[in-house]
Amino acid sequence: GRESRRLHRPLGRNRPGNLLDRLERLLSDGSRLASDNLAPLVRVGENDSRIWAAWAHTAGWSAADWMVHNGRFPPQVVLEIARQMLRGMIELERASFCHGDICSHGLTLTDKGRAVLWPPGLRGAVRPEEGYGMADLPPQYYDCLAPERVDAGTGPTIASDVYSAGCLWWHLLTGRPPVPGGSSLAKLRGHQTASIPDVCQLAPDTSPR
Repeated sequence: GRESRRLHRPLGRNRPGNLLDRLERLLSDGSRLASDNLAPLVRVGENDSRIWAAWAHTAGWSAADWMVHNGRFPPQVVLEIARQMLRGMIELERASFCHGDICSHGLTLTDKGRAVLWPPGLRGAVRPEEGYGMADLPPQYYDCLAPERVDAGTGPTIASDVYSAGCLWWHLLTGRPPVPGGSSLAKLRGHQTASIPDVCQLAPDTSPR
């Protein structure tokens, strides 16, 4: 069979039974998605009091790792990545689904030029709420988090996915996250207070399109 990736995270305030139920619903709902640009869950389970989730492996580099080695992406490449991501996001909206975790670490780029987003809905299932009291992930996992998710603690929505996609494309074009900060808490505050500069200030070759 195909290789798969697994995610192990501390449960925190989640009750294991409730989390497993949410993941099983996510697995069922994700089976309706039909897009080469999405990698929905393929299995979930519980083993030795740990809950796990698996999705089909996509060979390639994460966008974050690619930028570490190569710097920012050419604008024409970002435009193609955006087109492919939007195909996946349109499929999500068609299925009344939200991704909830669009970021450079969750975008895989294959050697055949395909852009694939990590499992839709997974972060929202594991972490239904975000905010200042939940700054327990590495800073980069807050690079594209919509401000209303921090301020109001709301779950992921289509609107928050659009914001996250914009942040990600800004990141790919400039080679740096749109909101500065060396800690998770600083990132959360930044999405509330920071002013994101015009992308052309840092990537002047970006077309108006």
